[in-house]
Amino acid sequence: MADRVELPLDGFGDPKGPDKRIALSEDAISPRADDVTSPSFLQRELPPPKLYQDEVYGSKELTPLAIAVIATPEFQRLGHVYQLGTTHNVFRGANHRRFDHSVGTYFMSRTIMRRVVQNHARFHRGDPQFPHPGTWLSPRLYFPAPGARPEDQKRYSANGRWRGLTELVSVAALLHDIGHVPVGHTFEDEFSILEKHDGLGGSRMFELFFGPRTGEPVPEAESTVERFLGCIDESRLARPDPNAQRVPLPWLFEENIYDRFCPDVVAEDGQQHLPALLNWEVRELIFLLLSFKEDVTPEEHVTFDDLLQRAQEKAATKEDQLQRVRFISDLYERLGAPLDLGQDHERHPLFHPFMSDIVGNTICADLLDYLVRDGNRLHLDIRNNPRLQRYLVIRESHTDGAADDGRSRRRLTIYAVKRHGLPRRDTVSDLLDLMRERYRFAEVVYYHPKKCAFSSMFAKAMELSNPRPRDGGGVYPAPWAPPYLSGNIAPHVVHLGDEEMLTAFETAAATDHPQTNVRELVRRIRYRDEYPLLFTLDFDATSSCGGPEVVIRRLRDNNDQGRVELETMFSEATVRAGASEFAIDTASGTLPAVLVYCPHQRMQAKEVAASVELESGRVLPLNRQLNDEPSLAKEIDLLNTSYRRLWRLYLFVHPNLLARGPDNGLLYSMALGGLVDAFCDRFHIPSDARKRGCHFRYEPLRQRLEPSFDRFLGRIKNAPRDRILQLVTGEETHRDFWRNALQQTEPNYPMTENECMTGFAFASVVCAAGEAPERAREEWPAPLRRHDAALLILPGSTDGAEIVRAAAIERIRPVSANLLSANVQRQRPLDWSALVNNAGRSVKAK
Repeated sequence: MADRVELPLDGFGDPKGPDKRIALSEDAISPRADDVTSPSFLQRELPPPKLYQDEVYGSKELTPLAIAVIATPEFQRLGHVYQLGTTHNVFRGANHRRFDHSVGTYFMSRTIMRRVVQNHARFHRGDPQFPHPGTWLSPRLYFPAPGARPEDQKRYSANGRWRGLTELVSVAALLHDIGHVPVGHTFEDEFSILEKHDGLGGSRMFELFFGPRTGEPVPEAESTVERFLGCIDESRLARPDPNAQRVPLPWLFEENIYDRFCPDVVAEDGQQHLPALLNWEVRELIFLLLSFKEDVTPEEHVTFDDLLQRAQEKAATKEDQLQRVRFISDLYERLGAPLDLGQDHERHPLFHPFMSDIVGNTICADLLDYLVRDGNRLHLDIRNNPRLQRYLVIRESHTDGAADDGRSRRRLTIYAVKRHGLPRRDTVSDLLDLMRERYRFAEVVYYHPKKCAFSSMFAKAMELSNPRPRDGGGVYPAPWAPPYLSGNIAPHVVHLGDEEMLTAFETAAATDHPQTNVRELVRRIRYRDEYPLLFTLDFDATSSCGGPEVVIRRLRDNNDQGRVELETMFSEATVRAGASEFAIDTASGTLPAVLVYCPHQRMQAKEVAASVELESGRVLPLNRQLNDEPSLAKEIDLLNTSYRRLWRLYLFVHPNLLARGPDNGLLYSMALGGLVDAFCDRFHIPSDARKRGCHFRYEPLRQRLEPSFDRFLGRIKNAPRDRILQLVTGEETHRDFWRNALQQTEPNYPMTENECMTGFAFASVVCAAGEAPERAREEWPAPLRRHDAALLILPGSTDGAEIVRAAAIERIRPVSANLLSANVQRQRPLDWSALVNNAGRSVKAK
């Protein structure tokens, strides 16, 4: 007798229990004849439904397709990736994984789908404009109800179509983070190290859906297009004849296996027979669903077509990425257009934008799951608001400027209209409450200094690792495939979990030239020994330089080039201060003295772009209705302003620098204050903001220099103390002065006692030259005869004047060196007038 497999009911109100399951014979789930010998098929069988114990939703049932996807190694890897990145180093309970969140998003998407049907039925009683949402779906999405006899089912009913769509959308929700990498938001958003996992035309998601699972490594000479885009034109991905086999819901990852999850419904009414979705169709539909996105702001609505066009322009010189974007565009054209199934069936597209809204938008399964799940783990008392779900419906969008191209405009919408046409403002308040809860996460978690310190260390370990884990093309072969295990292939970022990535860093560092910097960073990450916080630059402190956008642009453009240069400058400065372990070494690498954490301004923030119907028959994103609702606009603007003001930049310093003192070469206040000032001078950060942002005892430059300066002035009689101090600490002069005095480009601050003394001697000679009598000035170069001490060290207004000034400074420098060396041996102080005469003569022209 053939084996029998029980399938569950679908949760649409049908009774459950063993007597209400449908039994399928082995013949009903057999593969194609040419696949019987497939090793993958022999190792896999149709999974029975299972109960899953979730910490948020309790006992929930997984359908066979969900079980099949979860059983794949691609999905199992998510069990090794922390959901909140490095947050578990701060909130010890935040050790849940993306696996948990992905399964939770699956359950929440099914809940939303069920709620939509219930809401349409409830609103339909008072408004016939709310038919069953399944009436807008293509009959090819039809899925028969388990446990019901074929003769009792209405052929291609709206319920059956919605049932099939529920399975498809929920599996897409299950897969929405499949391309996520360890500490992904750190590498992709907080730092520009890896491409975004959900970026248009990205290679990770594309290869996980369409790339080959097994095979020998592809030579590097072959392009990504030759390796992977062949599956698009059917040279790598088998596509059976759609009329030859009926495959409603197949496996997603296994090649050449097309199992049935339900039997055919025998057509006895003469109605045209429609083939159900095949493996490659389900795969492409889910891929498009996860790729669809829009950029909606109060000022502009950038449609998916616009984003595709921009992505193609951006990828014009990258042939592989350009081909992937064009493929997505082709999917959108093909699956978003009404499908002609003959005269017996209405024309409907396979893809509707509301399918993507359910998985990922402002209000979506993704958000509704992680707010509660992460909140429980962090003990933030996040409110689970099921009331909002009572007003989720599918409505035709009236977005400004929508083109009439025949595509579906139906969106997941919050129906906020009462029976008599008045707006239901309490429903909109529930929506804004969710956005405020999300803001709490950013405030408490995303910008927590300790969490950001570990993120910075993780990012720096990735930057310094050589070789680093691969990204981009070449996901396959993977560690779970025999060719990978038998060869020596560097891991790809989507092969790794958090711990595996740290191990990969250690393995890369254990070479003939050990990378001690990477190994130390990994050790500190593993054992929670983070870089302490040195300085915080907040939103208000950037007002003098034009706002955070200016800082972000200078540090984050060109793949964080400005940030890397700044960290290199910090390391060189600490070496000047006596910390030789931070010297650049090409063999072992550079141990970072200071780490710079500079996220984009709206990190983890989302526009309130959920479609809302506040006025009957007018559906627009909420942030596009602000002109009509002044009070609502004020609330949203306040929320957006709060997000902007939440921005922080952090400087983290190596613990060894905080432990040093005068006895071992680094002056604590002078060196650390110089590092902070060197950073702040770049962006014209005022003194009060520097003092407020420092996490050590910060002293302004003049205050740091005065004790050493007083000791130096004991060697010069009648010296103009305030005039010299103004030259070395003045806002207009000190950068140019210390650059000339120390012959250093950056930082323009003394880092040691010897550098202070060198600067004081140079300042004394420059000030003395500024007091030179007219008789001595007659021999000076013409551009300098009327200059005082301050103007003598400032850059010239013309190239010729600058050359003259630079030559004069070079003639002053020996006098300064003699003064410094003589002061060491002189028993009595030098008279200032003698120094004036000597300095005045030194500037004369040659």
